[in-house]
Amino acid sequence: MNALALLREAWATVRALRVHSLITGGVVALVMTTTIVLIGQAHHQNQGVADSFNRPELRTVVVTDADHAGSLNWTQPSQLRSLSCVATAWATSEAFDVGNPALPSAGNVSARMIGPDWNRLPITLVSGRFPEGPGEALVDVAAATALGLDRTGGSVQSATQQAWSVVGTYRTSYSGAPASVLVAPGRYGTAHSISALVRDSAQVQTAVPDIVAVVGDPGLRVDVAAALGDLGREVTREVSDRTAETIVAVLAVSLIVVALLSMLMVRTRLAEFGRRRALGCSRAAVMGLVLLQGMLVLVPAAIGGSALGLGIDLAAFGFLVPAVVPSWILVAMLLGSAVAQLPSSVVAALRDPVLVLRTP
Repeated sequence: MNALALLREAWATVRALRVHSLITGGVVALVMTTTIVLIGQAHHQNQGVADSFNRPELRTVVVTDADHAGSLNWTQPSQLRSLSCVATAWATSEAFDVGNPALPSAGNVSARMIGPDWNRLPITLVSGRFPEGPGEALVDVAAATALGLDRTGGSVQSATQQAWSVVGTYRTSYSGAPASVLVAPGRYGTAHSISALVRDSAQVQTAVPDIVAVVGDPGLRVDVAAALGDLGREVTREVSDRTAETIVAVLAVSLIVVALLSMLMVRTRLAEFGRRRALGCSRAAVMGLVLLQGMLVLVPAAIGGSALGLGIDLAAFGFLVPAVVPSWILVAMLLGSAVAQLPSSVVAALRDPVLVLRTP
């Protein structure tokens, strides 16, 4: 039997066994769709984990002069900003209390002197303007409410009767940003800590030595959330590993199902295969007929399932799985299916034609 005749026979069998073909094709299409969707879902989860552990508060390195050694100064943040791994930096004094002299009953809030360029701080101006001199202050929205200040301004005053005019209100960009009342450094104000916002969580650990080198005193206390960044990468790897294990399990189960369906088809057609052998069809041709019939169903089903999975990923997660991934899975599925059908094709090829001819 030549190749063209074999192909015609296989296609005729696919059409004749519509139920078997639909079930087998449906199983393969569902498996391919599920596999591609699992990959898209894993990417979505990994991206969510990466975003969660890449939050600015986890990328902020704080260097503190806990022993009041006087190692920090107001010019060091500009030096830190020259590092490629640092997005911005600022220096602050120790906190002190201020209140609203026009409304003493409102109580006090914390204030800090801060020494960067105001427009480089991770804050957003809500009203007013940035301070232009040491006698002016910027107040966040929460502190303004606590002090009874409105957008028209006002003033704040420390316990030593030093006063600052409030020229604007702001919101912080994240929880680690400078908050409450911010004032420019006074004549006697000293820097107590320096905060540096690293551009990416993966750079935090390598950035710390560079930051300390710029500061110049390795004895200062360094607070960093690098361990959380490592945890994020570990969680991402765990999600990927679990997804890979699930995909392998799904593919293995699907190949077992394909093997069973193929064996069922052969068992119901043993007499037909025996007659083919009696009419001179070789064992190789019978095996080829079984395998080709299966592949005529599996190939379009696998391609269709992959396309459907890609569409679901794009619609649900906004992510298009790279073509190389479904291509490798498709090849693995088709090769695995061919291997899964080998036992049934061997059973068909070994059917004794004499036994069939003796059967009435």
